[in-house]
Amino acid sequence: MDMNELPARLIETINQHIPSDAAWIPLAFIGATAAVGLLFMARGARLAPGLIAAVLAISGGIGGGLLPHWTPIPFWPAALLGGAAGLILGVILFRFWMAAQVAGVLVVAALAVYGTRLQQPLSTFSSQGYNATTEEVGLLPPGEIAVSEAVWYEHVQNLWAHLGQEVPSFQLSFVAIVVSTAIAGLVFATLMPRAARSFWAATLGTGLVTLAGFVLFYTRWPQALDGAGYWPLTIIGALWGISMLWNLFDVLGKRPKVASPAADAAPAST
Repeated sequence: MDMNELPARLIETINQHIPSDAAWIPLAFIGATAAVGLLFMARGARLAPGLIAAVLAISGGIGGGLLPHWTPIPFWPAALLGGAAGLILGVILFRFWMAAQVAGVLVVAALAVYGTRLQQPLSTFSSQGYNATTEEVGLLPPGEIAVSEAVWYEHVQNLWAHLGQEVPSFQLSFVAIVVSTAIAGLVFATLMPRAARSFWAATLGTGLVTLAGFVLFYTRWPQALDGAGYWPLTIIGALWGISMLWNLFDVLGKRPKVASPAADAAPAST
């Protein structure tokens, strides 16, 4: 199987594990993902502090809830203390978490661009070694998850070694891209925090909407993806740009306001 077919393969595998009487689950997933994405695209920058604090509070609560397995602390006090600690860290270190996420997004984007130059060695590796483990890396029963993780880890190691042999200075270029892009993202988020929040919201929101759209078209109208050319990328780029500007104006308090008809009809005072 070619690496480009991996998303389609994952969707097919997931569909095989969905009961026939629960066909609404994929549509519910698509709708929820699109709704969250649209929320981020429209208000993500303004809601960022509360969202990050909520995520850290929930994560802290889950982590605290695990403490009774190793300590005599009761479950609810441990979960409440963990949630409170996560909430405090989310509020106090909001700029740090935002800068880290912006840096991570930029690193992924830079590696994706760099990956376009690796299509030939990636296709060579796919034809040589990927098919041998295609069936082993699918969705496995819980008892075989460790085996699947071991297969994936070995596969990534083989891919790293293969690219190092086929692409001159691959490891050095990879590390340089990650480090330089991460530093640039941290500097950007530190010096321009509101623009960074808008970038984060637009990128995350557009990504979720794109994911929902891809799954919807692939499962319902797969023929619509054939021969689409660069139109999907153009639409995605336009949506991202509109969301970026909208979030930036929103967080700066300069979002355009629509005048009411009554105000327009009122006579000018003399």
